[in-house]
Amino acid sequence: MSLPPLAVRDDVIAVAQRDLTEPEHASVYQLLDAASDQFRAASQQQFTPGESTVRLKVNGGRVRLDQLPVTGVTSVTDDAGNSVDYTRNGMWLTVGCDSSRFLTVTYSHGGEVPPRVKNAVAEMVITPPQGKYVGQ
Repeated sequence: MSLPPLAVRDDVIAVAQRDLTEPEHASVYQLLDAASDQFRAASQQQFTPGESTVRLKVNGGRVRLDQLPVTGVTSVTDDAGNSVDYTRNGMWLTVGCDSSRFLTVTYSHGGEVPPRVKNAVAEMVITPPQGKYVGQ
């Protein structure tokens, strides 16, 4: 599944403080996709709305959900498929399980892309390595 870019053309224009040239216009969307993929990989965050299913080890009666912000939890089950009661506090789930157990959690996360992320991705597009502008 392809995720939407973390910035848009107007973000690139704002960072560049000028309009884009024709060659830059032609490549900006492809470059935004590539820069967004790189930023997500480096940050290990999706940022945009989505759903994840992860298998996590219980530690001190809690598990930590990695993708932020957590917007909801759909299910929490043990390795036998049994439903596990939990209490959510932000990215943490408190469960009544030993630290030796693993749980599978399905949860929703993400939201509006933070302005700092948009700016960083736009800057990656307008100022790629070697200091050349896009399309040159």
